[in-house]
Amino acid sequence: MKKFVWIAILTLLMCACGEAPSDAVELEEILVEGPAPGFSGKADEAAIAMVALDFVVPLAAREQETRRTITTEAAFRRTLGASSPNIDWNKHWAFFYTTGALAQSGHEASVVSIRLAQSTKSIQITTRHTSPGPACDTAASNALAMAPALVVLFAKPSIDPRGMRYYTADNVRDCAPDSCAEQLDAFDEPTDSLWFTSESDFLFDKEYFDGSAQASWEGVESALLQRAQPLEQLSFDAFFARLTTEQEWMEDEQLEDVRRYRELEAVLRSQLKDLRVYRVGEIEIHVYILGITDCGDVGGLHTVSIET
Repeated sequence: MKKFVWIAILTLLMCACGEAPSDAVELEEILVEGPAPGFSGKADEAAIAMVALDFVVPLAAREQETRRTITTEAAFRRTLGASSPNIDWNKHWAFFYTTGALAQSGHEASVVSIRLAQSTKSIQITTRHTSPGPACDTAASNALAMAPALVVLFAKPSIDPRGMRYYTADNVRDCAPDSCAEQLDAFDEPTDSLWFTSESDFLFDKEYFDGSAQASWEGVESALLQRAQPLEQLSFDAFFARLTTEQEWMEDEQLEDVRRYRELEAVLRSQLKDLRVYRVGEIEIHVYILGITDCGDVGGLHTVSIET
């Protein structure tokens, strides 16, 4: 495998934004082309939870392909040319990834997983550059669309890592018509025998809105309102935070559910974009976890929550 090595000074703050760090830790940052050892794309016990930061990366920071772990407010401003949205650096670190400026739109940048490798005491971050296939729409819309980028936030490690290892799991999007609905088949394994618990338990089934007029958020919401009312939209992050957070009272069965919901969340993030959650109806509430497929249609999962 081909390796590219950078040495970066990652400074750790003892206090929140703006204060000078009490010390600096030199960490080695290495990019390895290819998947991490043992990488499966699924969540496991070594996975570190992450959340996409609500932050628009300035165009100037997107010019060159970049992977960078950020641990201080000063480093955030230096890397991205803007202040962070009030990150508590005592508790969190950030990771920035951009593919760099590209010749066409239709590309996507994502972070597949963040893991702590116990054997090497290093943090492994796997990124994904999804390129458009021959049948995909690559009409350039704007400069930002031609330089995909994102910043994710994750908990500051409890140990001082010896280094950062960046891996890749790039792929090509298949936009052939027959592949659109089949993309949802990726949810079959993570939802198999996975129960959504309320006053009664329900399994998940797949929901797909094809390339008709319904395949827009306005069309989807209109279609859902025809099934039941009222309609409520929830934050995808908040919805899964409840399902993926361990509690002291949990027993082995509940902890296994948490692990499986983390796996499902990772698969949803890898397969769909602009993820949303809708609750439709009263008492027997239909829950839809939806996002935009590679073909531009809307699809995802459906289950039921009983709330009397």
